Amino acid sequence: LNVVEVFEKEMQTWDRGKRLCFGSYCNPYDSIESKYRLMRGLLHVVKKYHIPFVLTTSSSLILDDAELIASMKDQAIIVFEFSRVERLVSFNKTGLHEVMDAANKFAQMGVTVLATVAPYLAEIIDLNAILERLDDSIPIYIDSLDFNTNPSTAERLLPVVKQHKPECLAHYRWLTEGDNAMREFQEIAEKYKDNPRVKRFPFEIQYENCFGGEK
Repeated sequence: LNVVEVFEKEMQTWDRGKRLCFGSYCNPYDSIESKYRLMRGLLHVVKKYHIPFVLTTSSSLILDDAELIASMKDQAIIVFEFSRVERLVSFNKTGLHEVMDAANKFAQMGVTVLATVAPYLAEIIDLNAILERLDDSIPIYIDSLDFNTNPSTAERLLPVVKQHKPECLAHYRWLTEGDNAMREFQEIAEKYKDNPRVKRFPFEIQYENCFGGEK
């Protein structure tokens, strides 16, 4: 709970040429943020010291800090992550997605916004519908499922697919075998290779200082 005080002490000697990353391992706008507002406190610190930052979230709760973030849009890059199966299934049925709406609002406020569908979930993600829903200024970064180097991916993903999109379960079990996931993703990437809004990692931003000086 004292993270803001500790953070400010560290930022007093932070190299202003290095961009901070919020949300690289977990969502900084988890629902508990609505009670403690720790992320808001951190944002006030980076504004005070004029430190550039990237903030990644999968939550529309970030809208509570929209005015604060827009007041330092020269420092901020906001990355919205959309690969949540239950939300994508709902989006495909209703055309509604509150996190996409949040991304659009930030873009319209002049904040640099990126989006990710990483991993790309074939038969669940409708990339054309997402592109149409999002502001034209927002690029979408796609990446493949990784079952080989990260075996826990299947353990986490398959039960979610079974719950929210059971008709796709057999396909996703097939994707866990060999290089099927990578081959399928390469077909998707080839399909969108001429679309300037569909991109591959790494981010085409000044991101090189986020993780030990490496892109």
